Amino acid sequence: MKKIISAVLAAILLLGVFSFGAGASFSDITDPELARRASVLEQLGVIDGVGGGRFDPDGTFTRAEFCKMTVCVMGKRGEAAQYAASSIFTDVRASAWYAGFVHYCAKNKIVLGVGDGSFAPDRAIYYSEAVTVLMRALGYKDTDFILPWPEGYISGAASIGLSAGLPSLTRNSVLTRAQAVRLFNNMLLCETTSGALFASTIYGSLSDSAIVLASGGSKLTVMCGGKVTEYTTEFVPESSVVGTVCRLILDSRGHVRAAVPTEAYQARSVTVEDAKYTYILDTNGGRHTIGAETVVMVDGAVVDYSSAWLSIRPGSVMTAYYDASGECVFITVGSNPAAGSDIVVLENTPPSLSALAVMFGMDQSGTCTLYKNGTLSSASDLKPYDVVICDRTSRTFFASDFRLTGYYESAWPNYETPTKISSLGTQFELFGPARDGITAFSKGSRITLLFTSDMRVGGVVSPAKATGEPIAVCEEASADSVKVTFANGLTLSGTASGNFTSQIGRLVKVRSSDPGKLTVSRLELTTPGKALDVAGRKLGDAPVSALCAVYDSIGGRCVKRVDFSTLSDIAASDILHAGYDTAGRADLIVLNNKTGLCYEYGLIKVGTYYDYTFGDQAAELEGVSLVNSEGETAVYPCTFYTTGLNGAYGGIAIDNDYAISFVSLQSALIERTDFRDGYAIVGGVYYPISPDVECCIKDTGNWKATVDETRTASPNIRVYFDKAPEQGGMVRIIVAE
Repeated sequence: MKKIISAVLAAILLLGVFSFGAGASFSDITDPELARRASVLEQLGVIDGVGGGRFDPDGTFTRAEFCKMTVCVMGKRGEAAQYAASSIFTDVRASAWYAGFVHYCAKNKIVLGVGDGSFAPDRAIYYSEAVTVLMRALGYKDTDFILPWPEGYISGAASIGLSAGLPSLTRNSVLTRAQAVRLFNNMLLCETTSGALFASTIYGSLSDSAIVLASGGSKLTVMCGGKVTEYTTEFVPESSVVGTVCRLILDSRGHVRAAVPTEAYQARSVTVEDAKYTYILDTNGGRHTIGAETVVMVDGAVVDYSSAWLSIRPGSVMTAYYDASGECVFITVGSNPAAGSDIVVLENTPPSLSALAVMFGMDQSGTCTLYKNGTLSSASDLKPYDVVICDRTSRTFFASDFRLTGYYESAWPNYETPTKISSLGTQFELFGPARDGITAFSKGSRITLLFTSDMRVGGVVSPAKATGEPIAVCEEASADSVKVTFANGLTLSGTASGNFTSQIGRLVKVRSSDPGKLTVSRLELTTPGKALDVAGRKLGDAPVSALCAVYDSIGGRCVKRVDFSTLSDIAASDILHAGYDTAGRADLIVLNNKTGLCYEYGLIKVGTYYDYTFGDQAAELEGVSLVNSEGETAVYPCTFYTTGLNGAYGGIAIDNDYAISFVSLQSALIERTDFRDGYAIVGGVYYPISPDVECCIKDTGNWKATVDETRTASPNIRVYFDKAPEQGGMVRIIVAE
């Protein structure tokens, strides 16, 4: 059910329309939450500004103004005029603009005077008075409360949620205009004395709690009730409403009148360290259980989690929404739903997170959180030309210092107003400040692309300001092409500026030396001379970044990515290289043959190959091949002796079609029952079984068997392992004898 998405929704998401036009036109409201709530009341005709496009959130409402707002929120504005000529209060004349509103409230026992026959229409309203007015509009009377006025009304308001979010107000507090906006928003979702929610009795109906995904024209797309739904809207909401939780006020046609913010779901933004089939690990060590059918928006597509988890990259920003029971009901990953203005390229570093909040147009008084390169950070960790994005709901900032330097090769749709450009032989879409930044450059210029934490190009600057030659693994190369993969999951492939086949399987620095081409150069390893403390996440005295890329290697060759959480402490002598981010944290560690991941495992055979480097007469030399689930390899020339290897079960490391190292394996005969949840039990010791374990049924030579099929084939099972479990050893081969 959750995979069925309308064609219109798909079009909206694929086009990346994640921002709304302006809603409430109040230039002096900088707090996104207040802007959303003010927009609701403006759409319902409850509030106006003070002129000049301003709202004056710190100002006050008079008693007369509050009466008008109450009549309007009750949908009785049209009836108020007939009450204007009533004679009730000595200081409310029929000619006064507010007479009809005040008299309507008085006739319907919503307001009283001040005790001397007057109403004091121009006096600022107190909190106790405002609460009383709205409680009475909801149908409550003095007799409904045991406590005397106003304590009875104040406690009643707290019990039904009318005063939620306003804990510091007392009976004689003068209510600010911003606080009044909160009260009226709360009222919309409060129960009347009849048991119905107020907004549904006035305007039509209310949706269940919904998460806003997108808007396009007169359409509003939300995730509600476990499915994605598209509504026709009668308004244009605030841009900051995207990604927030609300309840939709629907008219009799099912069109949306307003989207009222609610706290039904708790939103939490984190940086992804790893995604598994049933959970996501964040860089703070948190584990988020995700159901297979949980709705996910990932890289602009809405699918269920079982379809999305393989596409979730380390370093992605994830916002998870939890219901009252703590169940995750929706997540967004990858493409951030914020508008382009929610990307900031730092020219100078802000002195505090409050100052950073101001750069995003946010209220600086709230608590903020910063992650740089996936690691919880402080403002002092920020550097010039970091790119920062913001999740306004959780007031969380995500900073990145990842950058690439190349040439400005081409633009789309034109060079005057480009939205996409080509550099390093790859097309990149530009977001936020990058669209303005690129206009300073002409075709053929050297440029540096500045990336957000979710791998969008958020800025473009001159290499004189910032350069980038990030480290990647050279995955493939030929005489004229190359493919590299960075630790953050970004992959580049294209025409090479040279022949880089010798770099396959090695760590390289990436740049562009010629327009339209990629250049890679071998990373020169620099031994840090420091040990790795895994539990303390320290390399010597330096912190280890939450997204630190750890690679094992054979002397810098045959590199394989290693999961940091699987490591034990590493001695300084086993660390070949370390790299650091601009905050001084280790973000790259290269090990020397510590995990066994650099080998391919199977049955080793000794064979011959011909070497023609000695002239016309070919030399017949010994080499090795490997038999496993991939079949039998060619015979590789060896840099080691082959004596005793023929017919052995072991591992071979291959670098540029040469066998550069082998590992012999220990073995033990066990029974088919000596297996437990991913472990093989050898002499009472639990050995973890490698996720890439090779299994062979010896009688048939079947190397494509599963672990269970191998156990079924024989009561005698031989397991081959490289070292003890406490040293990182694993079962690499299982043979049914």
